Amino acid sequence: MSARSTAAAGRFTRSLHILSAGVLLLTVAYCVFWPDLSDRVRRDLEGKATGRSESATVGAYDYVCFSAVTGRATQEFGPDLAKRDNQYAELANACGVDHTCCNLDSDSDYAGLVKDGTVRCVRVKYALLTEREQSLCIPPAKIKVTRETFLSRFHSSNKAWTVEAGSHYLMISETP
Repeated sequence: MSARSTAAAGRFTRSLHILSAGVLLLTVAYCVFWPDLSDRVRRDLEGKATGRSESATVGAYDYVCFSAVTGRATQEFGPDLAKRDNQYAELANACGVDHTCCNLDSDSDYAGLVKDGTVRCVRVKYALLTEREQSLCIPPAKIKVTRETFLSRFHSSNKAWTVEAGSHYLMISETP
C-alpha cells in the first residue's frame, strides 16, 4: 500500500468513528430528552388539571380510556367503548397498534388511546384514579382532570400500587 492510500484509509476510519459517535450521541439524547408517549399523555392531563385546554397528544385521539383495575385494561376498554360506539366492541380482544395491548404487565395501569377503530395502550407511570373507581373511555374534549393529594396512605383492591400520604395523583372524570 502506498503512503497516499494508507493516509486515505486512516481518514476514512476516523470519519467512520466520528460518524458512529455522532449517531450514538443522538440516540442517547433522543432517549433521554425526548418524552415517550406516556410522558406526553401525562403532560396533557396535568395541563388540563391546571386549566390549559390544549392537549396536543391526547387531543389527536377519538377517545382516551383509563382502566380502573390494574392489569385489566384491555378487558375494560372494549366494553366501555362499545357503550359509546358499537364499532369498538371487538377492542377487548385486540392487541392494539404495534401489539401495545398484548401481554400487559399485570402490576401496571394503562391508558388506551383510540383512533379510527384502533387502540394503542400506554403504560401509566404515575398515580391516576378514575371517578367512582370505574374504567372510563372519554372523548378528549370531555376529559376533566383534577390534581389531588392523598391525605393518608392509599391502597385500593383495584390497584397494585400503594402510595404514601402527601403524594399527588390525577383524578379523571368526564364533563357533562
